[in-house]
Amino acid sequence: MTIDEALVSRLATAPDVAALVGERIFAEVLPYGQAMPAITYQHISLSPLPVLRGTAGLDNPRVQIDCWADTYNEARSLARAVRGAMKGLESVAESYIGAASLIGSRGLPDADSRRSRVSMDFSLWHPEET
Repeated sequence: MTIDEALVSRLATAPDVAALVGERIFAEVLPYGQAMPAITYQHISLSPLPVLRGTAGLDNPRVQIDCWADTYNEARSLARAVRGAMKGLESVAESYIGAASLIGSRGLPDADSRRSRVSMDFSLWHPEET
């Protein structure tokens, strides 16, 4: 399993998220003409956990999750659902994603598409991918 597969699975199976977006979860770019609401995600940075010799076998990527909707209130509702799904990872040791914590959140209207977006950055921990 990869971190992308684990992230999409986590979001797609969270009841509150699935009720809003179904399977409209995309890497990096929102497809043109996509029905709303929807989610995009992208990797911002990666920090492996260093130890004295090599690494500890854990990666700590920063992942941006964007919640898209036709209105700001809908985007905020989706963001709350995503945050709830990711917050549940804080205590799930058997998950591929061992932990997730919200770093920051911001509203970013898109003037070109006339859609609203709430963007959140998460710090994740998972087994090192080689």
